[in-house]
Amino acid sequence: MERENTVFAEEFNPTFLFMWKGTRVEDEPNYHCHEHLELCYIQSGTGKHRIGDTIYEVKEGDLLVINEGVYHQSLAGEHKTPVAEFYVGLTDLNLAGLGRNHFPLPGNCPVFRTEGELQRKLSKLCMAMEAEQELCRIGRYYMMKTYAMQMLLLLLREEEETGKPQKAGGCSFESANRKYLVEKITDYFEDHYAEKISLDRIAGNMYLSTFYVSRIFKAETGNTPIHYLIDIRLTKAYNLLTQNLEMSIQEIAAQVGYEDAYHFSKLFKKKYLKEMKPGAVFVDVAVDQGGCGETTKVTYHDDPIFEVDGVVHYCVGNMPGAVPRTSTIALTNATLSYGLQIANKGLEQACKDNEVIYSAVNTYDGKLTCKNVADSFDCYEYVDIRTLV
Repeated sequence: MERENTVFAEEFNPTFLFMWKGTRVEDEPNYHCHEHLELCYIQSGTGKHRIGDTIYEVKEGDLLVINEGVYHQSLAGEHKTPVAEFYVGLTDLNLAGLGRNHFPLPGNCPVFRTEGELQRKLSKLCMAMEAEQELCRIGRYYMMKTYAMQMLLLLLREEEETGKPQKAGGCSFESANRKYLVEKITDYFEDHYAEKISLDRIAGNMYLSTFYVSRIFKAETGNTPIHYLIDIRLTKAYNLLTQNLEMSIQEIAAQVGYEDAYHFSKLFKKKYLKEMKPGAVFVDVAVDQGGCGETTKVTYHDDPIFEVDGVVHYCVGNMPGAVPRTSTIALTNATLSYGLQIANKGLEQACKDNEVIYSAVNTYDGKLTCKNVADSFDCYEYVDIRTLV
């Protein structure tokens, strides 16, 4: 198992580019190179291939491995007999100790002479890829990529089992793509933070699992992709808030990718709560309506405080209950005028005449009309009071 983990690390995940099959009777017109790895399997016939400064005789069953940047040219045989060639293109291949899109070549020879069981397996893989190409069934790309990866792994196994020379410690797959992967994701976050972003879609576009992307991202940055995105959005929001004093919280939230201003507000307070000095006190007077801070949790008079990031939190539900007589007098003085308006005009008319009263209605006609409360309890649906009265 230890040997297998060294040789077959999960980062072995090349990108499949193309498959092409053709029959050649003339020389390929150009001596050229690619920015990807190319495999050429000779399905039938005999011919020649110029790879680098050497011309190789090739025949049925030979597999040519042409690394990135290596000049090559397919040549016709002496009698210009047809040669059936099967090409596969791959990129993002990174093997320890080798350059990008480079595969180990025993004796520095790019031609693998296959026979017996290995030849039969390679032939079947080529036929399977050709069938996938023609049928255009769901998952075609992934099936063809899997077949191409099997071709590479069969060569590595053959090299190991036949005892051919190889690098000390074997050929292990390293994470040369990790930094590139993380850079692509962070760049995408910077450019699209105001949009609805799905990590599943990002991972899918890279042909990786969401779990793998999350794990690699956290290993490289110390943060999960979601929290990294939240930090970007909240930093952008802070800049908007300090530079555009006339913007509302709802407008700022929308500009940085949040549809729910209340949720945005809680995230914002949690982030910048950490910047308060140790020993500072945060009192959440709105705890009865779900709270106004992401770090809020209801406490009680017998155990009223807790600390988060060195900041003392006081989040007692029904805070006025500690001083019932004084709080009753204060509350009555503050609300009496609104109570008289409702009593004299009825709730519906009082709301229409005074917008403030709208915001005080928590329930109406069996509906929950306070958004903050609805957001705190997912099982209840919020209804705007203005649509009911």
